[in-house]
Order: sequence, then C-alpha cells, then structure tokens
Amino acid sequence: MDRVYTSKSFCSGCSACYSICPVKAINMQSDRKGFFYPVIDTKTCIDCGLCVKVCPLNKDIKKNEPLKFYGLKNANIETRLTSSSGGVFFELAKYVIKQSGVVYGASYDENLKVCHNKAETIEDCIKFKGSKYVKSDLKETFLEIKSLVKNKKLVLFSALPCEVAGLKNFIGKSDYLICIDLICNGGPSPKIFEEFKRYQEKKFNKNLESINFRFKEEASKKIKFIFKDNSVKKESIYNSFYFKLYGMGLIDRKCCFSCKFNNLNRVGDITIGDYWGVEKYFKTFDDSQGVSLSICNTPKGYGIFNKVLSNFEFIELTKEQSLQPRINNGGVKKKFLVREFWILNKIFKVKTVYNIFIPYFKLRRFVGKMVRKILR
Repeated sequence: MDRVYTSKSFCSGCSACYSICPVKAINMQSDRKGFFYPVIDTKTCIDCGLCVKVCPLNKDIKKNEPLKFYGLKNANIETRLTSSSGGVFFELAKYVIKQSGVVYGASYDENLKVCHNKAETIEDCIKFKGSKYVKSDLKETFLEIKSLVKNKKLVLFSALPCEVAGLKNFIGKSDYLICIDLICNGGPSPKIFEEFKRYQEKKFNKNLESINFRFKEEASKKIKFIFKDNSVKKESIYNSFYFKLYGMGLIDRKCCFSCKFNNLNRVGDITIGDYWGVEKYFKTFDDSQGVSLSICNTPKGYGIFNKVLSNFEFIELTKEQSLQPRINNGGVKKKFLVREFWILNKIFKVKTVYNIFIPYFKLRRFVGKMVRKILR
C-alpha cells in the first residue's frame, strides 16, 4: 500500500492511521502548508489495510443526536476571564483530575508550537485554556490514551471533531474515555501560524513567549503577545491579518471545506464552543465576558456534565436556540480564492498576500450587500 487517503480532501491529519500501524510503517509528515499527512514506507508496509479501515474519513462513525443544550457562564470570574468563552472545559478537566484521571488538550510547547499534551494536575490543565487557532500536532497522543484506558484510567480528550472521530475509531468503545469535540470553524495552517509569529517578532524585535488570542481584560477584543523579556503588546483582532485570514477560510486544511463532522449530530460525548447569538435570545445573560454553548451528546457526557453544572450560571436551551452557522451548515465552506492564496504564498510572505487579497474581499462584501438590498 502506498497511500492511506485518495486525496488531501480526505485526510484530517488525525494520526489514527499512524497510531494503528502494527509495523510502524507510517510517519506523519508536514506538507508545504504545514499540515501533517501520513506517509507510508512501502518497504515496511505489510498491506494489512488497518490504516484505511481506521480512517474517520473512510469509515462512518456513530454520531450522537444531542440530549441537552446549555448556555453557561462560569461562576468563578477569574476562570471565565482566562478562558476562551464561558470556562466550561476547565471545570470538566478539574472534575476528571479529581477522579485521578488524565486530561489531554492543545497547548504551546517551548517553541510556541501547538501540540496535544497531557495534564495530571489541575495546575497543569491551565496550559490548555484559551483557543489556539491552529491545527495541533497530536504526536503520540492516541497511543498514550489507548494505554491509559486499557489500564482503566479515566481520560478526558479535547480536540476538533475529526480528531475525536479518529481517536474513537482507534480506541473503540471504552467507559474510561470522555471526548469533548469543539465547535470548529476550520483547522488553520501551522505554516501560516509560524509566519504570523515571525512577523510579530520582527515587528517588535523580540522573541515571543506566548500568545493569547482571546484577551478579555479590556472591553475591546484583542490578541495579547507576551515576549520573553516579559513585555506585553496587544493588537485588535480586527487589525490582525492572521485572524482575518482565518475568518475568510483561506488558511484551512483541505478537508475542512467538506467537513462531515461539524454539524448538529456530534462524535464527542460533550460539545463546547462560543455561544454566538446569545444576545438574540437572552440579552441580559450576555455580559461580554464570554458565554459557552455546551451540548451533551451521550448519557456518559450528560452524567459527567451534571457533576460540574453547579459551578455555572446556566440556561437550558432548545435546539433552535443553539443553532449557529458552525454547526448548522453541514460543514460546507466556500473555497473562494483559496488556490490563488497558496500560489501567491509560494512567492510572497503571508502579510504581503493578505494585502493583495483584502481589496477583493471588501469589494465582494460590498457587492453582496448591494445585491441583497436590491432583492429585498
């Protein structure tokens, strides 16, 4: 066998194929855009076909119809201020740690690269707080989790829906595995993220220590850059070319444009994300400090969620009150100018490409508004 996937549109980089290979014939290697794909050593491969069978984009995985919908705000304001939205993940992580369990999530390593790592203490779970806005390197995560649940260790795994699907295919059914899938808008390119970091370091002539994409301690939405000399710089998300490229969908992985997981029927036990549109239904509940949308998808997820519910101010939602584009459009995204973006990025740095593209998007938005007015 020479390839796991038929095209890059059918690979999420979840690492299930790498993890299941009995002869270690598969390595995860990054392409020009920084995304990881499995590469098979044909000399070592024994053609067992396990890699193809475990792939969540090749194999249908059971999805769950939601049981309960909640809008939540953590009662601890400090936890909420240091979380991306309402502070749900941290409470679930604390619960699992108190059960002598292990938590896996995305965090920065010493080189400010985003990887999945484990935590065995509540203090160590702090590194998982906050959205990272880049595709994580899963490394040996699936193999570590399989060993833990085999030894009856409770594990909480938080990741994108495609990654949760890959882990579930690899592990199979386990009472010791709790999966949180995130409401996802796509997996941005690690290469573009690296370019973004280098741009900031060159701009301020300093080496970065960490990035907080959802800095809440000021009224306006800002990105907070902390440098190794302990100095701090802030930038509005509305002025950030990285955030705008992410919002435009130009830097996502190919499979994100036809995602089979990002819809209302979920693969995780619990789904968490921002509750966009909360003000439409509950104006007084939104205080601009973050509200989470949480969906309990399985009895196991619902049971665990109930253990932490008392730590929140919450409202029960109907399905209609929970719907938003990121879980209601069947995962379909438009590929407007994506190919052209990557062609130009072969020649120019990402900031230059952004400066070339932004007039086209402004014109497109203007024309769209005018057309809608005419059609009214």
